[in-house]
Amino acid sequence: MSQNALAAILDEVKKSGIPKATSRSSIKRSRKMQLEEMTNEFGHLISYIDFEQCSPKGETAKGTVKLPFINPLAFFQHIVSDCAAFQRYYKQYLSGVGESIDSPLEVIVYNDEVSPGNQLRHDATRKMQIIYWTVKQGPGLGVDQLWFTLGVARSSEIAKIKGGLSAYMRQAMGLFCSPVDARLGFQLRCEDSVVLKFVRFSMFVADEVALKETFQFKGAAGVQICPLCTNIVSEASELHRYSDRLLPSSSVEPSQWQRANSESIKAKIRRLHDSAGCTTRQAFEDMEKKLGWVYNLDGLLADGYQTPLGIDVAKMLQYDWMHTLLVAGCWNIEAGALVAALKPLGHTQKNLHDFLSSLTCPSSIASHAATGKHIFRKKHKGNLKCSASEGLGVYSCIRAFLTENNDSLGSVWKEVASYSALCSVLDVMNGVRMGKKHPNDLSHSINVYVKAHQRAYSTDLWVPKYHYLQHIPEMILAHGVVVGCFVHERKHRVAKRYAENMRNVGDGFDLSILHANLHDLSDKDIDQLHIGLVQPIRAPMRLQLLLQTALQLHGNDVFCSRQAHYAMGSLSSVDDFVVLHTDSGYVVGQVLFFASVGLQVDLVCVSIWGSRGANHFEKSDQECFFDLTCIDDCVIYRRLSPTRIVAVANSLWL
Repeated sequence: MSQNALAAILDEVKKSGIPKATSRSSIKRSRKMQLEEMTNEFGHLISYIDFEQCSPKGETAKGTVKLPFINPLAFFQHIVSDCAAFQRYYKQYLSGVGESIDSPLEVIVYNDEVSPGNQLRHDATRKMQIIYWTVKQGPGLGVDQLWFTLGVARSSEIAKIKGGLSAYMRQAMGLFCSPVDARLGFQLRCEDSVVLKFVRFSMFVADEVALKETFQFKGAAGVQICPLCTNIVSEASELHRYSDRLLPSSSVEPSQWQRANSESIKAKIRRLHDSAGCTTRQAFEDMEKKLGWVYNLDGLLADGYQTPLGIDVAKMLQYDWMHTLLVAGCWNIEAGALVAALKPLGHTQKNLHDFLSSLTCPSSIASHAATGKHIFRKKHKGNLKCSASEGLGVYSCIRAFLTENNDSLGSVWKEVASYSALCSVLDVMNGVRMGKKHPNDLSHSINVYVKAHQRAYSTDLWVPKYHYLQHIPEMILAHGVVVGCFVHERKHRVAKRYAENMRNVGDGFDLSILHANLHDLSDKDIDQLHIGLVQPIRAPMRLQLLLQTALQLHGNDVFCSRQAHYAMGSLSSVDDFVVLHTDSGYVVGQVLFFASVGLQVDLVCVSIWGSRGANHFEKSDQECFFDLTCIDDCVIYRRLSPTRIVAVANSLWL
């Protein structure tokens, strides 16, 4: 091409104009604008709140901290109107619920600090506080998609706020009450009709650190370590030695504990309020320690006279069983002490590792770290360190090791009895979660355990979590539900997925994470609610005829599959060993396949393995069909031969 021709072309292009490439920043800005413009009758989906800023000394500083939230009522209206997945859930479980002020939608709140980040580029500024909420009614408490995000804020920003995390939570929960007070009723548009719904704050569940910072009780740092008991004092204070009314935190007789109520808690806050500014700083801090509460005028409980949201701490506060037992909790302490006791007898951590490695786990978790099979690959000193999922996966396996080596454990029988009693607590806890055990059963098993623990170790290993553990059954009984923070750890993945590799941790960081959480509900069936076959295919003709004839369901389509959910969130696969309940007791079988006949019957076909005692099972020639819901659990086992296994027992069914 000649130089003149090229010049002519360039001149023509200049006259017509070249569109500029859209930069990433402009795309982010357009998404941000799109998000902030989403609105309905309750206002914008994204709300901003200005917080007073404080200096490092706690004094009010110039300027404000502006933080974003997802408006809960606007979001609820949005998913009821525009999210097909939640519409199906709402119609099935929440339609007609909460339409009376005496029987409202009960809101559960959870908050936690999340630490995302590229492992090769650790950056503490990525730490953030996340608040989730959900409706207690319905079966979705274990479904992470049904925990909705209320707020996301970097911990460094919350540290700047006057009143800290408690003030942040106060304003976040206040979005349910302003500008529309959902406690007094709000109009929800459902398809072509409008219904009146009411809301009540029902529960606040979190780990110990989050509960302390939110409600501002002192916990282990105070003389009164438990906000729910008025006569329980720190063991180290020795005050119980001088008063018959007071009991040490190591007390294992809940019937002797004097329970706090809303008025007694407010009275302590009011006492602090009346003394604020009237005494020295040291004397005031000593008073806070004695009463077990921190005075925070900007916090959730304010001055104790007029609590902004009418929060009833005594009824609303819930200790999380997962953090109490499995996150630097009672099980970690107990297991670490057991390992130390076994070592002089020749049962080393290597022996435990070899035993765990010989076990076969259900296929749904076999490839995951949650099995806990490798927790003894590295040596532990003191408390056993592992994730909560690993602890839950391995606790019964360690008990199986003790059972197999029982003859050589006579000198440490107290330690073994204590660990076994704790395993029974976890067994019953799982039974309560599945609705197969009553909270009173859990209370009994916990009482047996804490007494066995003190027989083995006195109070040498005792920490406040042992006291909190004894409160959990009555909390479950009061609320009628079990909430485990495993669901929130899964929910955190949404935030972490976007936060880990964001290059710039600036003002748009919090809003970006909120944006990701807004789109967590996709237009499909909500995960973990499904019970039945997974990816079924049409069954072979012989199987169709067999089942149609046996069940007298001629004309119904028959499908089969290699996997099925036998309960919410519980998956079983071909070749797994399962425990099934029957009218005559429990049966152990190996899954051959799953089948369904029309929309009426879901079945599992298993080969029966007969009991030979001591949790040993041998293969028989018998093959049977059972209703899918007869499956109670999948079994961890060790194969002794092609036709013989030894199962890891659960005290509820083996």
